[in-house]
Amino acid sequence: DGRSKQAFVFNTYGQMSGNTLAILAKNVKASGFKLIEAYSLHVPENFPPLIKGGTTNENFPTEDDLKLYDDFIHSLDSKAEQLINGQTVPEKLVKGNAVITGITKLMGVLKVDDMGIKNVHEDLCSGCGICSRVCPYGAITMVNKIPSFNESKCRSCYACFNNCPTKSIYTKKLDGVGHYSKPHVNLIKKLVL
Repeated sequence: DGRSKQAFVFNTYGQMSGNTLAILAKNVKASGFKLIEAYSLHVPENFPPLIKGGTTNENFPTEDDLKLYDDFIHSLDSKAEQLINGQTVPEKLVKGNAVITGITKLMGVLKVDDMGIKNVHEDLCSGCGICSRVCPYGAITMVNKIPSFNESKCRSCYACFNNCPTKSIYTKKLDGVGHYSKPHVNLIKKLVL
């Protein structure tokens, strides 16, 4: 097909991966790359509303998950070696799931994943500005050392909520619970083995 740039896609997920690999594959192809490998690794949950509800998946990845991950790495190594040796590597086809697409659209309509209006417990806030620095959408400015949220820019990524060292950022749905600022201790143990 004339494309000379090769790529692989990889994602981690807590409760479910959904169509993440299919979306990544589509974006890779649209950027002019040839997809040669793809994999999703099940890890502990990091979505605060699910954590609050008791879904932590703290024992993931399982030994089977890690075996499949190793298989993915070996396959990627093998394909890289083939490319170095001038061999052609077949394109990896990743298909989405129409049911998952429908569920995702419904969740968007119902605003299931919407973080909601953010507030600050000013008595807890240290004025450190971490929330403003970690927001990938530029939705937070510091006003008199207190975060001010531009809700129209917010995409409910929970970066501010998860990284607040004093847990002073809250919403109607979440206040002081469900934070996930770094990898779960069980995941760290498994990844360093």
